[in-house]
Amino acid sequence: MALGSAPQPPVRKSCFSSNVPVLDRSLVECFAEFASTAAGIDALPVQIIKILTRDNSDYELAKLSWQYLKTPTELLAKAQLPATIPAVDRAQVHLAGIFAKNQVSDLSGVEWLLRCLKEMPPAPQLAAVEELLVKISSDILKNQRPKLVEWVRDEYYPKLQLVSAPARESLIRWIGALNYSYFQKTIDLVARMLRLSDAEIKQLEERRDFWANYTDRLKRVRLLLPQSSASAIGYQLQFDVDILPDEGAPATEVCIFQFEDYCAIEFFRGTGAELRLIGRSKESDRLLFVKKELSIKRIRKLGGEVHDRVFMWQSSCEKWLKKKKILPNEGTKSFQGMSQYYGKYDATNGLRMPEPQEQKEREVLLKKWQKEMESL
Repeated sequence: MALGSAPQPPVRKSCFSSNVPVLDRSLVECFAEFASTAAGIDALPVQIIKILTRDNSDYELAKLSWQYLKTPTELLAKAQLPATIPAVDRAQVHLAGIFAKNQVSDLSGVEWLLRCLKEMPPAPQLAAVEELLVKISSDILKNQRPKLVEWVRDEYYPKLQLVSAPARESLIRWIGALNYSYFQKTIDLVARMLRLSDAEIKQLEERRDFWANYTDRLKRVRLLLPQSSASAIGYQLQFDVDILPDEGAPATEVCIFQFEDYCAIEFFRGTGAELRLIGRSKESDRLLFVKKELSIKRIRKLGGEVHDRVFMWQSSCEKWLKKKKILPNEGTKSFQGMSQYYGKYDATNGLRMPEPQEQKEREVLLKKWQKEMESL
């Protein structure tokens, strides 16, 4: 060192390059104290900054996103921090798991997840949907979750080949359960809101319970109501229905189910009140699911095969559907809404047929029904 020159400070190694400004040491030292007392508008930015210093920052940021019901991008924007940091993208990996783990079903939680999904690029979005399909196996229609099912159906059923086999099976169950829920809710409202006899209500409930055993097979559903029914219950329906024109015949509601090879048409009430099966084709699909105006007369003119809904119709109907390869849900052991004796089901023999005396009673009523059908 030259005589008279000022002593030089020791050189300290730094992790920062020489052209990057280094945060003042006093600020660094006082940050911990500031963070522990931050409140109001300072609390969220400080909370995020602290999270980003941890090893599990991706998951912690995702949890914070759920707690605030903000997408990771929205959360950073709310905190006035740059949303382009890598942790934001990495946090997306955990969002579906957090939703499933917390059994979220309220409106704000479902809407949060949908916004998160819509923000994701294709690959992370597909991974998130796969996780949801595999992890959410029960109560999928709880509270506001139908909104999630509808979104996944619209986005991924046309791209079914993209998802794995287990997720594909789950998606098909989700869609079937959603379709059945439309039918079930309509039946329940018709039974409750219209002035029906006990016999009519019982008949409606039998149909509701019967189709509950086929939910996994339902690809699509369309509901048609006479104006009188729509006026009585329409404001309570949270899904689309179409109005049947008044043709002067007794009013009835109609539900059209789409299966793999057939469409099944349920006439709820009135003369006939039958189940009609029509083989699927491009033209029949267009008429039954696309054509806006559809009348009862037009439906019956399509022909098809008809099954009754008179006394103890379930076992006969189950065997009739089986011939068309329309089978109950996998693993079905008993049919909902039936007695333990008659509701017992196995894949080989189906449902138990009525006892001889009951079969005679059914045949009498069946002949009366057939005469009614001839008059339609």
